Amino acid sequence: VRYRRLMTGFAGFLARGPAPRTRLVNAARPIRDVAGRRAWKVYSRLLRDGEAIDDRSPSAEFHQLRLRAKKLRYLLESFVSIYPRGIEREVKALKKLQEVLGDFHDFSVQRQALRALAHELEKPELGELGAVDTQLAIGQLLDSLRDGQNATRASFALAFARFSSSQRRRSFRRDLRLE
Repeated sequence: VRYRRLMTGFAGFLARGPAPRTRLVNAARPIRDVAGRRAWKVYSRLLRDGEAIDDRSPSAEFHQLRLRAKKLRYLLESFVSIYPRGIEREVKALKKLQEVLGDFHDFSVQRQALRALAHELEKPELGELGAVDTQLAIGQLLDSLRDGQNATRASFALAFARFSSSQRRRSFRRDLRLE
């Protein structure tokens, strides 16, 4: 009952359209235009931030890019029904980029946790827990995680190059109907 009432009220709201004297700038514009321009703005910023990442970029920059990619994906998925089928290709490409960024972030978090554990094990009150063998094992794990993170950093370069290609940009712009 509540759901039907909500849907009926929402349908009426949509049918009425914006109030004639609204101060909301985009109220009378088609949602496709508003969402498309917003998605393009987020996409452009994602490209700009991604292009700034290089071999020396700290993990925090990857994490910020990951959050921006997530924001774009949610925006696109929220409005996928108003765009042509092609926008699903863009979402799929974005998911691939997010996967690499997520892997990089996971390596970073794991390395931080192991470092914290190594420092915790050095406390004298823990006695034998902080033994040399344990510290060596943590060191080996850290080396392995660093190698994995470095490999993922290299994967990012390829994934981002694919995601930001001129063909993909044109396709994205066309699918958002900004042309």
